[in-house]
Amino acid sequence: MGGFTSGFDPKIFDFAGHRLKKQELKLRERQINKRLGEEDKMKQSAVQKSQIDPKFPEKFMPGQEELLRQLDQYAATHANELNHKNTATDDIEGEFNPDIYSVYRNMERQTMLFSEHTAGYVTDYKAYHDKVYELDDFENNTYNLDLIEQEEVILTKKMVEERMGEGENMDDYSWMWNAEGTAFDDGKGQQTALKIDGQYQYETGPNGEQYLLGKNGKPLTSYELDGNNEVVQTKSDIYKFESIYNQEYNTDLIKFDIKGNIVYGEEGSETAFYNKWSRDFTKLDKKKYSTNGLYEISNGLKFDLIRDENIGGTNSYLTAESMNGLWDQAASNSSWNPNLNKGEGDWQSQFGTISSMQVAEMILAEQGNLKPSDGVKKEIIRKIQLGNSLNPENPEELLGELPEELKRSSAHAPGKKLETYQDYMTEMILEQWKARHASVDIKNPTVTGLENKDILFDWENAGLQQTIINVGAEGATANNDMGYVTQLDKDVNLDRPWRPTDIEQLNDYNDVGFQSFDPSLTKILQQGGAQGEVITGTTGFRAIDKRTGQLMHNATFDKSTGSYVFADADAAENAIIVFGFDGYWKAKDADDIRKLYTGDNEGNLENWESITIEEILANDKGIPGFFPINSSTLSVRELKAYQKGLDKMKDIKKVVIEDGNRREIAMGDDNIINDGWNGFPGAEIMTV
Repeated sequence: MGGFTSGFDPKIFDFAGHRLKKQELKLRERQINKRLGEEDKMKQSAVQKSQIDPKFPEKFMPGQEELLRQLDQYAATHANELNHKNTATDDIEGEFNPDIYSVYRNMERQTMLFSEHTAGYVTDYKAYHDKVYELDDFENNTYNLDLIEQEEVILTKKMVEERMGEGENMDDYSWMWNAEGTAFDDGKGQQTALKIDGQYQYETGPNGEQYLLGKNGKPLTSYELDGNNEVVQTKSDIYKFESIYNQEYNTDLIKFDIKGNIVYGEEGSETAFYNKWSRDFTKLDKKKYSTNGLYEISNGLKFDLIRDENIGGTNSYLTAESMNGLWDQAASNSSWNPNLNKGEGDWQSQFGTISSMQVAEMILAEQGNLKPSDGVKKEIIRKIQLGNSLNPENPEELLGELPEELKRSSAHAPGKKLETYQDYMTEMILEQWKARHASVDIKNPTVTGLENKDILFDWENAGLQQTIINVGAEGATANNDMGYVTQLDKDVNLDRPWRPTDIEQLNDYNDVGFQSFDPSLTKILQQGGAQGEVITGTTGFRAIDKRTGQLMHNATFDKSTGSYVFADADAAENAIIVFGFDGYWKAKDADDIRKLYTGDNEGNLENWESITIEEILANDKGIPGFFPINSSTLSVRELKAYQKGLDKMKDIKKVVIEDGNRREIAMGDDNIINDGWNGFPGAEIMTV
């Protein structure tokens, strides 16, 4: 039998003690080696190889290569600290560092996030770009681009000086940088120019440009006047989102920060990658109207005889008959037909729906409702659709009748009145058509000189000419009527240099100079000295703004009362009624005009104004405009033939209508003429 005997004491090997002894010996050896300068004998960890596989878009490939290089460099530099098996007691230099490892892993995550972000950034940009340039069926922009941020236009000294007239200085044009608080509600338009000892300060650009500086030492942003004569930030027509996208980035500026986050920028001004390449593009909204329906309808209006020749003269005019024909055609083409579309009704034109929505907003805006609800707009459209239908219960009542405050005579079709909502729409269509068609076609006459000795001025049968004036580079226009238009029996030729207007000496009609229908050209010719000749066969009256020395904006002539109606009292008080010729001024040498514009001796032209000038100078007839009949234009002997016209100026009234009240001011009378209306007390008189 086997068994255990008492007193048995086996010897067990001390494994734990052996390990401790071994570690102690290694530690001592390491310490000795350190003292002996043999640290280089320590082992080094293998460089950790990253397992990430980012998919950067082509545009950002240089960034991918740089970031992966930096990632590998970090792994090589910190190989021992990234080795989980590296302890303080082994034969590998250093030991694992969880903080360094955390940074490394964040670098990998950031690289993958940057890859995903840039791929989405490129996709979003392309989609946004396609929408910005998307066109509808009528070749108009599908989306509203008004609010897309554009690159700022930096203001230069030249840009200000080009606007200056005689006697003006930089201070007169401070609105070009200050904006007087009108450009933005948040005050962004407020800029203060830097002055030292009363002198504006400039920074010279790479091409010699003189940039006007602000108080902060940075160049100022440029502002301009829009079509409503309001100060707005100058448009560069360069969208900022495109500039940002197309900007080349410097791989030297892309890096990981101390925490392993990807940043971009100069030292001390770095920003996170998702802020530098933000995917937050401006939201695009479809335009309220994908096209201008009123314009499209007006574009289809046709006539057999647009203008009728006037007997005894060369020029041709739009007649009352032709304009009334236009009205009837516009009304027919834009009306709602209840019998179409299987009896459910439809517009006569495919642009009817768009046009009715446009007109509804115009009507509501005129009534002071600038933010109407959809329900209110629909109600206006319903009334437009009613047309001129009579109320079956009351035959004297029109179902689509306008409110009294909107009723008025047509500004374009003599004898036509705006009585219904449909009439209002018709008028807006005619307004679109009239903006593209001149009332008069002045032809090259057979020149006979000033031989009109006994001119018959028939004021009862004299005509009316509505002239559209360009008031800005963006196509904005204003109206200036010529009243009591009379055709001369013989055309007139005057050998005259362009006569400027000195607004500092503008007291009466004798001080008014020549007026181009393009104010930008008038400003250039204002410098004087260009030789030419006036060719005309038409006389009449126009309103001149003594504040500018140019044609008054939105001066309307009412032949029935022999009055000029002005937009406001200030305009009326500053209006001078002038008798003169409508015709052409032909420069004897076109380069004289070019030199006036450029200020040099070569006639070299620059920017958009040069296009305008070249187009006008290319006209064989010359420059269309208004040329006053006064002592500065004609001799005493020559003026005798036109004395009846000069006398008639005293009879023409200036009118302002406000709140239903009418104030009439006779040119040669110190009395206010009420003519049945309540006159304004304290009305000022200007005698010319």
